[in-house]
Amino acid sequence: IKSCRAQRVKRWCLERSSLRPVWDREFALVDSLGTAMRLQRYPQMAFITPEINLETRIMTVSAPGKTPLRILLDQEPDGPNAYGEGIVKVCGNRCGGVLWGDYAVSQWFSDYLGVQCWLARHSPESLDYQVPNDNISSPSRESRKPEQKRSSVAFANEQPLLLISEHAVELLNNVLAAQGQSSVTSRHFRPNLVVRLAGRHVLDDTTKTHAEDGWTRLRVLDDPTKQSIDFDVVGQCARCSMVDVDPSSGTKGNALRALADYRRSNGQITFGIFLRQTAAQTAAQTAPTRTANCKELWLEEGDILSCE
Repeated sequence: IKSCRAQRVKRWCLERSSLRPVWDREFALVDSLGTAMRLQRYPQMAFITPEINLETRIMTVSAPGKTPLRILLDQEPDGPNAYGEGIVKVCGNRCGGVLWGDYAVSQWFSDYLGVQCWLARHSPESLDYQVPNDNISSPSRESRKPEQKRSSVAFANEQPLLLISEHAVELLNNVLAAQGQSSVTSRHFRPNLVVRLAGRHVLDDTTKTHAEDGWTRLRVLDDPTKQSIDFDVVGQCARCSMVDVDPSSGTKGNALRALADYRRSNGQITFGIFLRQTAAQTAAQTAPTRTANCKELWLEEGDILSCE
């Protein structure tokens, strides 16, 4: 669920068509205006813990003082769009979504956060699109142009995968320590993948360049039990004040200010890189799948990546 606590896993499956981790940010909590709720405004979201079981296809959501909520991932609403279908606004993008779950599901989240909200699920059948601002009217489904379509990222902001390195986090913690600030963890940056550099790597406190800054392509090294997976690096991740929020407590620090001292470029503060599948892989893939039986597209902790 977007902006809620992350689920740490040892292994996970990727969608064939986009290499997005299955179910990643497939859900969001939306307010009465249809806007996806975010952690920096609702810090209690840090304590909402969704956990998905790929075998049972059930998402269990827990929070302090609440009875765990079980949500069936395959249960369709009764009748077409029984709970409502529409547009969910996510960081300036408009995404197709459908309300998921009954009144009890909505009330569970609303009671905990103290504001009326609903659980929305990304609707892959809806045509997602981007608009420059909210003053522009929404184009009809028939008039939307191909370039307005968003890639299969569900409610994520830009690309299917976000990677950071432990090296980058260590550099930032050196800066924070010098400023007398609290350290951060990789979870502050909500990545899909965290990598550790192989061999001996010396931190460069002079330039504070991240190891991943120069990468253009990554490959999961060949494993006879898996299909090879190739990623293109499509850019760096521009950061906002969300990185200041400690995902374990909801309290705010000064990570963004520290990053601004050495990671500002062209008016943006960057940390981490976005990945997507290579063009060749895109052409070869078939329709999206959310089945757990996709062994050739599993990523596992300990996999070795080669970086160019």
